[in-house]
Amino acid sequence: MSTVWYKIGMETLLRFDTVLTQFFYFLFPHSLFWSGFFSFFSQRGLSIIIWIIIILAIFVVEEKRDKRFLFYFLAGFVVTGIMVNVLLKGFFQRPRPIAAKTSRSVVYSCPNDYSFPSGHAATAFASAVILAYFDRKRALLYFFVAILISYSRIFLRCHYFLDVAAGAIIGSLISMLILHIRPAHSRKDSGTLI
Repeated sequence: MSTVWYKIGMETLLRFDTVLTQFFYFLFPHSLFWSGFFSFFSQRGLSIIIWIIIILAIFVVEEKRDKRFLFYFLAGFVVTGIMVNVLLKGFFQRPRPIAAKTSRSVVYSCPNDYSFPSGHAATAFASAVILAYFDRKRALLYFFVAILISYSRIFLRCHYFLDVAAGAIIGSLISMLILHIRPAHSRKDSGTLI
């Protein structure tokens, strides 16, 4: 009896996920502009480059430079990437949505690995949490970039909505844990990135 309820529950959850994914997929028109825009945020390896550009820009505009936050940023990014892409995707083995051409000129091919959870969303939110912790005045910018990276995965049909949501939660939790285990004397300086 419990397996029947489990099956019904999973089917309902997957239907709900499909409806949400379709809603977000069609939230923006699939024109050349939007396809190119969201492809920029989704290219393999580019998400770390986006964060590095943001960090370098902050170094240029800030006078005070303390680089300790870089260790936490890299730790959050790397630990999250390994946890999601190596351990969790292989465990859940959820197939990706069928990748479609997003426009006649811009075609994005999704990776061949599994879909759940989204590695892009996980590392994006892991990065945003770390940077927002050290630089509260720009926290909205960091989370906005994380949302763009995460949404791009749905727009390009590389992930379902729940893949992205789970990735965002997992990345956030890993970074919060990394920040929680910081030495007590170094927690006093939070709020100032550099």
